Amino acid sequence: MNNIYIPNKLSLLKKPTRDRYLPIIDNVLLPQFGSKMLSELNYVTLQTFCASLDVNLSYESRDKIRDVLASIVQHAIKSKYLTENPMVGIELVHDKTTREKPTITPEEFGRLVDATPEPYATMLYVAGWTGLRVSELLALKWRSVHSDSITIKERFCRGDWDVPKTKASAATIGVIPDVIDRLHRLKTLTVTGRHGGQGAVREYKVVKSSGEDDLVFQGLRSGGAMSDKNVLSRFIRPVAKRLGITVNWQILQRLNYLG
Repeated sequence: MNNIYIPNKLSLLKKPTRDRYLPIIDNVLLPQFGSKMLSELNYVTLQTFCASLDVNLSYESRDKIRDVLASIVQHAIKSKYLTENPMVGIELVHDKTTREKPTITPEEFGRLVDATPEPYATMLYVAGWTGLRVSELLALKWRSVHSDSITIKERFCRGDWDVPKTKASAATIGVIPDVIDRLHRLKTLTVTGRHGGQGAVREYKVVKSSGEDDLVFQGLRSGGAMSDKNVLSRFIRPVAKRLGITVNWQILQRLNYLG
């Protein structure tokens, strides 16, 4: 894996995918298969491994491990190290209980939006009412904000710009007037934030520039694209914790109150 898959295949994948795959390779697959020959990766060996994965892991986590393993095997086949695909028919132990996906109520959502500082409160509001992924929110530009709709053209995730995740995502969606009004309201706002050392603070314009190709959600200091991790960990989760609410970007995406 280290000598073939990682330099030749993994390096070609998008950064978010690499960030998901590498921990699985390093912490799960290499300890199990790092010393084995590719010829030893047969159906029985791989099925035994997949069936023995810790059932305390969610089914989604175990399925992701299987996906990464399948990607490695497929690359080995393309590279002529294997002639058959031993992953065909590999099964996982299914959860015996149905796990409900976490969510928050409309009342909790309203309290969270009201208690969160701008521009992050508006990010929450738009996510809840549109179902946009956080990568699509971070990449939203003013030319894509219309009088009664939003066009999804790009996504931004941890340094990488790309097209939307699916063809269905690359679309223009209708939104309620309050969403559009709230977005344009950002242009009128200033907030205070820390600047330099010794507790100094200064005022920042929430929207430094609102040309067609400027971002809607701009870093307060740089004006550039934000980090989804920083927004969640520094500005949203601390507020949610005080309110006794569990939240992440996936929960917000599932809300989509218009759906």
